[in-house]
Amino acid sequence: MPRSGQFPPRRRPIGRLTLVASVLLLIASARSKSSGAPPGPPPSGQPAARSDAKRSQNREPSAAALVQGVYESFGWIDAARSFRIRTEYSFIPTEAKRRWEEKHPPLGEAPGTVDLRTFCLDSEWAWDKTRIHYSYENHYVGDPKSTYGCQKRIWDGSLAISRSERSDHSQLSYAFDNKLGIFFDEQNVTTQLMLPWGPGGPHHFWWLSTDVAAWREAAGLLPRDFELVGRETINSKPCYVVESWIGGYRLAVGVADGRLYRRTWLLAVENKPGYDQKAIFQKVAGPTVKSYQGWVKWCEALDPAGRSRAIHQLHVAEAEYVRSKRAAFHQFFDDYRQVSPGHWLPFRQFVIQYNTKAPEPFVESRIEQKVTTVSVDEPLPMKLFQIELQDGVPVTTDWRYDPPIHYEYRKAQTEAERIALRDLERRKRH
Repeated sequence: MPRSGQFPPRRRPIGRLTLVASVLLLIASARSKSSGAPPGPPPSGQPAARSDAKRSQNREPSAAALVQGVYESFGWIDAARSFRIRTEYSFIPTEAKRRWEEKHPPLGEAPGTVDLRTFCLDSEWAWDKTRIHYSYENHYVGDPKSTYGCQKRIWDGSLAISRSERSDHSQLSYAFDNKLGIFFDEQNVTTQLMLPWGPGGPHHFWWLSTDVAAWREAAGLLPRDFELVGRETINSKPCYVVESWIGGYRLAVGVADGRLYRRTWLLAVENKPGYDQKAIFQKVAGPTVKSYQGWVKWCEALDPAGRSRAIHQLHVAEAEYVRSKRAAFHQFFDDYRQVSPGHWLPFRQFVIQYNTKAPEPFVESRIEQKVTTVSVDEPLPMKLFQIELQDGVPVTTDWRYDPPIHYEYRKAQTEAERIALRDLERRKRH
């Protein structure tokens, strides 16, 4: 079943040690409150936080207060009685990306296959207290028939349904589940680079049990993990700049309004002297772990709280080895509008992504996302949470059965017939 990520089909993730560990393991561990060790001081040569006395004298807020304000400015969405948002998204690769991939083609792809057309995606999220909707349609600029896929996913209160097809209505298919996990899991909701309602990161919606504080603690992104490192002007707005060296993020927060105007993801420069990835793994997991695969196997054997602590310790261990970092992306937020009393959202996001594998990093793509409509705490139309099912359409996966089954949909099909398909699938596997 296709994923609902917001990137064109050929886009490759840009993560390394910290991102991979966080995405694959932090999601699972965040369900349980972590008691991870507090982060230590920044490595030598890195900016140190100003003393409370000096900050008070200069009337500057603490970094922790700034970050807490940013988190709260987006956290209200988690408790909204209903929420609906539509966005337009564009992914624009650069000529520099094409030149690089001609000499360094992605694994399994031939040189010279980079598509430099702008990839567009129109999406919609909606939910209330019992139902969820997500849909998208995408295409390349100037070629609306090039749609890679259209999809609508719903949870109607008891059944999850996915409907996928191309713009010409070919390749129509369904998928079903009686649980939310496959369709609206943490990865879909919390780890996308371009969340339409704000920056990536954890959320605790009614259908997710994510422990937001534990997620941030493990990742080194609690408010206390940040320090004030300077000031900068972003789009004519004076900002405080705060940074978590352990967490690998730098935030630009408006001096006047406390809003987030830029988020920068920082990656370790791994080819610098002193950086030893194996030593980082071994400091946390012991001498028997010699690779990323060994780290994953070791970590999976821990209980959720133990995984959360281990991930935090990994961030701390890496920070001790790193003497320089560089930006993997800059994510800008602008055009803030009040969408409900006291609640504001950025209606425009803009991302500059860098290729960090090259000897000299370069801009490999730009992303822009605009909010077209948004509503908060208003009744949502029933049709958002309905999908009309047609006879004869392939059901690629019916996750309600163990093992999952595949068949052509028929309204008259009985539960007994589906159970028979399940039993047949079981016999095939034994």
